[in-house]
Amino acid sequence: NVEAWVRFAQSLDTEEYFPIIIPDTAQALGVMPADYGNITLFPEAALHLPLRMALYESAFLNLATTGGPPMLLTISERCPFLYFKHIVKGIRLCSPEHLTDVGFAVGKDLPHLKRNQHYVWADDELPIIRREFDAMVARLQSANG
Repeated sequence: NVEAWVRFAQSLDTEEYFPIIIPDTAQALGVMPADYGNITLFPEAALHLPLRMALYESAFLNLATTGGPPMLLTISERCPFLYFKHIVKGIRLCSPEHLTDVGFAVGKDLPHLKRNQHYVWADDELPIIRREFDAMVARLQSANG
């Protein structure tokens, strides 16, 4: 839902946050399919795994949707994240049955995740992105006093 992500990124207080979008790897070298306005795009991170991981680990909070590269977020406790849209109708690998077969408890976080890491079992719609972001920011602020 590119429109929701762009609207969310543009709504952030730029005195407090610096949103960066890593485009889909298949589009990183071409023309971007959407107008991202003043949001910073970082296509190099889509093509360079160590660079992507460094960005993930240094970010205040990563927000991502289901896909291969964002799975990196789940293997480092130094990557704070919200990971959206795990169930996608018509995609076998994103079906509740497949996810259960490979060990996910649908609707729950993986047991090894840290307090600053969360699976959002909902679509990436603007109100949901905002709600989850605000909840995670509150969680991070309470953890840091």
